[in-house]
Amino acid sequence: MKEVFAHYDFTRVGYYQSVLESAGIQTFVRNMSTYNTMTEIPAPIFYPALCVVQDDDYDEAKRLLSSPLKNGRSE
Repeated sequence: MKEVFAHYDFTRVGYYQSVLESAGIQTFVRNMSTYNTMTEIPAPIFYPALCVVQDDDYDEAKRLLSSPLKNGRSE
């Protein structure tokens, strides 16, 4: 399992998860419940993190996510 995206806004992580899942890439969101219970600590280590389940899908996932990121949708 490799991390491809992390952000404090869970809705953004969920959007990117749907992008990857629609492309047939299995994903997992780490820190989904930890971040919700520890909101007083704004440390990136607790941010929701989107991971690909299969390491072989990492490069394809980064490629798929690079287009929305370059178009400014992540701002």
